[in-house]
Amino acid sequence: MSVMGGLLSSTAPLRGRAQLELVVRPFGYRAAAQFWDVAQEPALAARLHAVVRGTPAYRRQFLADDVPGASLSH
Repeated sequence: MSVMGGLLSSTAPLRGRAQLELVVRPFGYRAAAQFWDVAQEPALAARLHAVVRGTPAYRRQFLADDVPGASLSH
């Protein structure tokens, strides 16, 4: 369960106070490869998806919008 999910669960103090509960699911393999702009490099796309599991926030949060380069595909 996510942190926000725990805050809004049925017994939590914030339950009923949120105006909108938006569930955002991770990208699938192909969508993640397009998002990371590595769709043309299947091996790199597979490794990247294995690490971040389709979570788009990692691109901004941990890599400062740097897209993995071709040097990582070797």
